[in-house]
Amino acid sequence: MESVNSLIPDDAQKTLIFFVNGKKVIEENPDPEWTLLFYLRKKLLLTGTKYGCGEGGCGACTVMISQYSKIKDSIKYPLYM
Repeated sequence: MESVNSLIPDDAQKTLIFFVNGKKVIEENPDPEWTLLFYLRKKLLLTGTKYGCGEGGCGACTVMISQYSKIKDSIKYPLYM
């Protein structure tokens, strides 16, 4: 089976920058095969998010995603339906 890394172009941006609980996280070469759940628990040692059913149905692995606007000084949450 082909590795996920082989599908990423050589000139692709390989640094992932995001915020978790208000702290900036810079991951230089993120593993594309890691789930967000695995990253939060194993790399950042944030164990509040749990592994449940393994397919997203039970909600145990739910993570809230938001966007902060400096201009409006507010947080925007995406709406999913």
